[in-house]
Amino acid sequence: MRKQLRKDLSDDRILNKCDGGIHYLHKKENVQFKNTYIEYEIIEHIGNQYFGDNRGVDEYVIQVDVFTKGSFVEISEAILNVMEEKGYLFINDYDAYENETKLYSYKVKFRYYKNRR
Repeated sequence: MRKQLRKDLSDDRILNKCDGGIHYLHKKENVQFKNTYIEYEIIEHIGNQYFGDNRGVDEYVIQVDVFTKGSFVEISEAILNVMEEKGYLFINDYDAYENETKLYSYKVKFRYYKNRR
């Protein structure tokens, strides 16, 4: 799922708005960026729809965080559009400002179901 999630987030509509790259869990300190970078993580992995001892569906809760020096409106819209096109279900989102880093942030959660059969 991690590989698929990275591939899905690497869509050109997102990458073209993200000069600092896409990072699993946290951006390394030595990675430079001019305006924007993304961090993502799998918050929860749940087994669903068991058939005997076999799990039929994996459910994932995923969070995508955008950090930027400017507006995140365009990239947040791109993330929502791309992820929903790829079958992710929107859960919630929120905006914040990080006083320590002086960066604006946009955080969004999705749910994704993956058949194991």
